[in-house]
Parts: sequence; C-alpha cells; structure tokens
Amino acid sequence: MLDQETVHSFEDIKHFLRPGDRVLFYKPHQSFGFTIDTDQNLGIVHDLLERDLGLKRDAIKQTICNHDGSQIIARIEHWVEVNPVTKHGNALISILTADI
Repeated sequence: MLDQETVHSFEDIKHFLRPGDRVLFYKPHQSFGFTIDTDQNLGIVHDLLERDLGLKRDAIKQTICNHDGSQIIARIEHWVEVNPVTKHGNALISILTADI
C-alpha cells in the first residue's frame, strides 16, 4: 500500500498502527534520500528491509517512512523473525497493546 504523504504527524502514525499489531521501527545507518511515494520506491524499501533485516515481502503488511527515508515503520506478521541489529542499521520490534 502506497502512502503519498511525505511527512507523517504523530496522529498519522497512530492511525496507521492498531492494538495487537507487530511493528518494526527501523533506522538505517544511511538514509536512502526519499519517501515511499511510488511503487518503485516501495520496492526499494522492501529490498532494503530484506537485505538489512532478513524481512521478506510477504511478512510486511504495510510500510511508511519519513520524508528522507531515514526512519521506517512497518506493520509486520507475527510469525516473522527479524535480525534487530545489523551492520546497516538498528531495529526495534514491538507488539502494540490497547490503551489502558
């Protein structure tokens, strides 16, 4: 799913994520210099996630990134294994809980 918006507010991100989601927050050491605004850019981001973290495309439900590609947030399948620390960047994986 493509997201044409290049700058995401906290509210945008809150609506992107839901309780129970398994979420990947990824910060590559080097920004790729663009956002996900075309199918080609989405493919490049998915290739990067596979190369850096071992994350296959079928494990990614939805992806957004900030305006310059220096941070990526993805909703991912619960079954997938992710390498959280690599020579290319660092990832945090979390399962979201409902508001209390």
